[in-house]
Amino acid sequence: MKLPPHPTDRQSRSAALHPSLVFVANVTRGVVLPLMVALVLFAGLVYFIFPTTTWLDQRAEASEVQQELDELVAEQQVLRTEIARMRTDDEIQRIARRDFNFVFPGEEAYAVLPSPPSPVSLPTSWPFNLLFAEVLD
Repeated sequence: MKLPPHPTDRQSRSAALHPSLVFVANVTRGVVLPLMVALVLFAGLVYFIFPTTTWLDQRAEASEVQQELDELVAEQQVLRTEIARMRTDDEIQRIARRDFNFVFPGEEAYAVLPSPPSPVSLPTSWPFNLLFAEVLD
């Protein structure tokens, strides 16, 4: 009995196989390579692109939060300055005189009333001329 020659290259290996197996091997090779490339691209998207976009979003959010924090720190400094100013005797005296009409002994407080509202002035055209005629007569 004669054994088939030992296949050394791809063509000789393909020739040694049954013809239907050669077709299946070629089809499998044609499908597996694109499938592997697609799988590698998908893995690259999952491991590199999606985390990168998340990282960029987090960086933008951190920048916005840092800006808000800087504004709040500046506002806090303004409020601390105002608190320090309001704790002085001169400021307490000014607020007491302005808001509560406090006076020192020997001083007199006067209340100045606002001016009375001005009378309503109506136009002399219709239908207001009829009103003038009724009221003034």
